[in-house]
Amino acid sequence: MLAAERLHSHRIAGRGHGASSSLRNLIHYLTLRRHDVRLLQEHLALLGLSSLGSAESHTLYTVESALHALGALTGRSEPWPSARGAPCFQDGTALLASHTFALLGSASPGIRVRIMVTLPSEAAHDPAFVLSLVAKGMNVARTHCAHAGPDAWAATAAAVREAARATGRSCLVQMDLGGPKLRTGPCHHEITLRERDFLFLTRDGAPGHPADLAGEGAPAQIACTLPQVLDDVQSGDRVFFDTRTGRTSRRSRDMPTSWPCRSRSGRRTSPRSRRSSGGSARRAGGWSSRSRRSEDSATFHARSWRRSAPGRMAARAECVMLNEGPHVLAAMKLLDGILRRMESHQDKKRHTMRPLAVSRALPD
Repeated sequence: MLAAERLHSHRIAGRGHGASSSLRNLIHYLTLRRHDVRLLQEHLALLGLSSLGSAESHTLYTVESALHALGALTGRSEPWPSARGAPCFQDGTALLASHTFALLGSASPGIRVRIMVTLPSEAAHDPAFVLSLVAKGMNVARTHCAHAGPDAWAATAAAVREAARATGRSCLVQMDLGGPKLRTGPCHHEITLRERDFLFLTRDGAPGHPADLAGEGAPAQIACTLPQVLDDVQSGDRVFFDTRTGRTSRRSRDMPTSWPCRSRSGRRTSPRSRRSSGGSARRAGGWSSRSRRSEDSATFHARSWRRSAPGRMAARAECVMLNEGPHVLAAMKLLDGILRRMESHQDKKRHTMRPLAVSRALPD
């Protein structure tokens, strides 16, 4: 880890103390994660020592602490960890709290996790609705800038600020800018693909069509609404198509003006299925949704914690996001209760052990 820090010293130099400390720690963590330490973790846990599972915010300090404890167990003198300018346990916790406050503002009294809510366009004309959300614990109001316009955005922001003033609570406004919309183009007929069939991705925007099996034998084709992305597709790259029935993978092959993708699994697509799912086509490794599925993400979509253990997952996050919907006020009440209950059971990835009520039934 120290060798890696020296190798990347030019990236650290000239940054402020907080930034350089965080960057050092990131280098240490990535260096540690280059190795498979699962067996080491098991051995450390058997000795009653840190298994390194929560070392993200203070990696070098955690490793040196384990070395110091191992030295004491084996009779060898090991210096107490100095972390050499990298964050110690308290520094990592303080940095996370500071960065979270700068990004997400204050949390509601009694809980650590912030609640972000995506506001519908109607919120611009319904200040009472916004006031209810802030009163129930909304800490960040998310405005989706793919909808409405500047006047509605300004009215929504004004309603949020007025609600925060009226309730005496903190509530920030997040403006979510619209990104590139990568979609399949129009298609007037159902396209059925079987294993090893070809599907041509075209740039011209012409309506898609299935393979012409009776005539000249032309393969199926579909347009890409963002043709510039095809400039980055290379032979052998995987292209993903999201439909209602699940993600389908195609592998691209060489072609100068259109890209034939060899089907790896039989899928039936139709205009309806593409509209229902957003009809997105993405190159693997491009605008990925992997961070949304990660347990260490800063935000968790409401649908993610509904499908898993909601309290445990939400308690690991710094912020939980609720999308707009007719039951968002009820969801706010439910989520606030879950977070308050989990506050005494979970701290990030660490389980905390308060007294159990059932333990009182055990005779003294």
